[in-house]
Amino acid sequence: MRYSMFFLFLSVATLFAACDNDSDTEPMIDNDTTQPVDDTVDEDQPDQADETDLSDSSDLSAPSDEDALLPDADMIPFCQEAAPLVAPYIDTTGVANKAVGMIVRVESPALSETCTFGAREKGTTVPPTGDELWVIGSVSKMITAHLIARKIAAGELTLADTAASHLPQEWSVPAGPGDEASTVEQLLTHTTGLPHYPPTLQASLDAVAGLDDMYAAWEGYTLNDLITDLAATTIATAPGSAYLYSDFGFALAQQVAENVYGASYPDIVDDLATLTGLTNTTAPERLTEAQKGRLFYGHAGPQLVPATRPVITPIFTGDGFLYSDADDLGRLLRVFAGIDEPPDAMTADALALATQKIFHREVSGVPVDQGLGIGVITSGDYTFYKKNGTSTGATTAFLWDAQHHIGVVVAANVIPVAEGINASACALFAAVAARSGITVPAEVITACQVPF
Repeated sequence: MRYSMFFLFLSVATLFAACDNDSDTEPMIDNDTTQPVDDTVDEDQPDQADETDLSDSSDLSAPSDEDALLPDADMIPFCQEAAPLVAPYIDTTGVANKAVGMIVRVESPALSETCTFGAREKGTTVPPTGDELWVIGSVSKMITAHLIARKIAAGELTLADTAASHLPQEWSVPAGPGDEASTVEQLLTHTTGLPHYPPTLQASLDAVAGLDDMYAAWEGYTLNDLITDLAATTIATAPGSAYLYSDFGFALAQQVAENVYGASYPDIVDDLATLTGLTNTTAPERLTEAQKGRLFYGHAGPQLVPATRPVITPIFTGDGFLYSDADDLGRLLRVFAGIDEPPDAMTADALALATQKIFHREVSGVPVDQGLGIGVITSGDYTFYKKNGTSTGATTAFLWDAQHHIGVVVAANVIPVAEGINASACALFAAVAARSGITVPAEVITACQVPF
């Protein structure tokens, strides 16, 4: 769901004149797992780096020669400084691997700012306002993992507990080839061995013949389907032995959260939002009419078709379908990056659990670790905690560095734009750091761009 479930409908020849090529479904990053299309990073389809046509958006104008001569970067408004960093990845006319528009939020002890670029909708010149909500995709996993980590901090379960011990007794949870049980930790680190999608959902996605079918596949998947798929699934590798990105696993993690909390997932998220001071982070079925009126909806596929309504799929909400906005994600960044005090001690304890380095692997030569629902990238003196998300035509990068107290979130209203979203987020991180007198080495920026 990182790169994106909603991208699946793009290959349907009966709906679109152009089809995505085979590279969209091949593993581009991880040698240890085959990434389905919604996890594909599209590394051999790099975002175009030529000059973006900025004639329809003055926000994206490069700094003038006069501005470039200013001796102090702090004298330049941050959004003006950010514009040329994101400009190569934006085209409001609708171009493959570029965003139509972007919303950026940056946080540091001295800075808290939202910037917008490009357009809300393909072919228009109306920019985002920065107040829009968008579907944050697999950044939802980070929130689900945080919810479970809170209960671990409270002593109500442990990472070593079996997943089955926090699910209804009659459910049949797949075991490994040696009858090894999957643990809560393995659910939250993609190491259970569960496949990417449950078989019933996979069959529905394979049969998609248009956009309506895609909505139906996700929205028609039920709790009974999940129970049936659990019973029908076998695991080929011992749990904990290999990384295999699994939306199936996080659908199960959501069920663990609901059982431990004794409440529905939307209720749990709403309670967390109240505690944390979030006003626009919620499940899609909880969106108000006012919120629906200001969605930063996504565009997808060769023709960048707009996906203008939320997907309501209760089994996968905590896997990849929560909504949020720049203010709320900025609030989380400030807490996670150690800029603001957490709202309670349990938040701090849960964050400490989630940011542990639990499962190590390499991605394109960069050593990385899995935390709970997030990736951990260590390069030199920098440790980035990161989650990417893509769903319903929108792409998000969410990252923070607690040592340097910097956080960045970037949202683009197009998929795929994997290179652009990660390059933009890391360039923006370096720009924020520079305002504090910190020069981020080039090799750190390269490592930062690894997707999760």
